[in-house]
Amino acid sequence: MDIQGRIGGSSLGYDIQATYTPPLVRGRIGGTQIGKNILLNIEKQLVRGRIGGTTDGFDVNVTLGHHTEGRLGGNFVGQDIVFDVQGRELTGRFGGSSLGYDLHFRIENTHLAGRIGGNFDGKDLEIQGHAPAEVLALLGIIAFKVLQDDQQNSSAGSHSASY
Repeated sequence: MDIQGRIGGSSLGYDIQATYTPPLVRGRIGGTQIGKNILLNIEKQLVRGRIGGTTDGFDVNVTLGHHTEGRLGGNFVGQDIVFDVQGRELTGRFGGSSLGYDLHFRIENTHLAGRIGGNFDGKDLEIQGHAPAEVLALLGIIAFKVLQDDQQNSSAGSHSASY
């Protein structure tokens, strides 16, 4: 089952490419040079795994469902994920109440589209694949974090903006 998508625009974003063969999600966010590998295990609605390597990555610990919650990163340096699926809408929050981002997506069959964050600090997301909407949303949120982390860690102008 292939999953494909994009976080951010065509020039300032990252591609999302993954394969979902239960219980594993494997793939890549970004390009061959910049970005991170995806390796997640989903069993009984529990998502455990790692994005990136041992030194430059982060853990994923999330419980999926109509009410999904969990954490990207560790207990000290990490960000919370909380979202709800109601009909064809998925809404929630990534990060904390003051230093976080709103989530708002529309679900159409195997396609999820919407925005993480506001007009100035947010990114558009489009992702599609034969996986539950909660899995697609989680991959989109992870891609948002990877893109955000890479943009903060790179000095201005040292890398091309499109991957």
